[in-house]
Amino acid sequence: MSLKNNISEAYIRGVLDGDGWINWGNTTPRIGLDVTDRAFADRFFSVLQNMGLTPHINMRKRHYTNRKYPRFEQYDYTSLSYIVMATCKKEWIEHLKTLEFKTLVEKMAYLKGFYDSEGSYCECPSYRKHNGKIWKSGIRRSARFYNKDTRKLQFVKHILDELAIASKLYPTGCNVAFVEIHRTNDLTKLKHCLRRTEKQVLLTKPKEEEMPA
Repeated sequence: MSLKNNISEAYIRGVLDGDGWINWGNTTPRIGLDVTDRAFADRFFSVLQNMGLTPHINMRKRHYTNRKYPRFEQYDYTSLSYIVMATCKKEWIEHLKTLEFKTLVEKMAYLKGFYDSEGSYCECPSYRKHNGKIWKSGIRRSARFYNKDTRKLQFVKHILDELAIASKLYPTGCNVAFVEIHRTNDLTKLKHCLRRTEKQVLLTKPKEEEMPA
């Protein structure tokens, strides 16, 4: 198995460990993703296609309303999501689930897949209190990786430590934990890492004999 192939597989594994899914079915298993971000859907589609799979992408609209309940605040909107899925061999999925990341490049690809799937970046006001008064002191920036499985987040933190990116794991009371990065230098390192890895993942194409389909 080539290093290039491992990079793509590591990215796919990161996506599946995040918000992706595996459907074993009765005969042919499938892997997939259901997201509202079209750019992410297209990227995952391209990676699966580069791996020699034959993915499909479908658009789904969902309508939400509570007009039947006038006592509550009203809402009425339509949500648009994109479903990317591909059939593949059972042996390849088993291989994917037990994939070992031997190089830092592979770990970065996993990190990129996990962030695309379960990551977020936000900017919010920062406040300070002094002498009973509260005032806005600036903007607090942070990047987070979310998941219910803290073991996966511990692995994410381990990769960040190897990249010399300071982070902290926060278990929360709503059954979802997260790893947070908030220092400016560390956010810059993470951004460069994710951008560089995205180019490597999208440009890798395995040899024909290594394709999983």
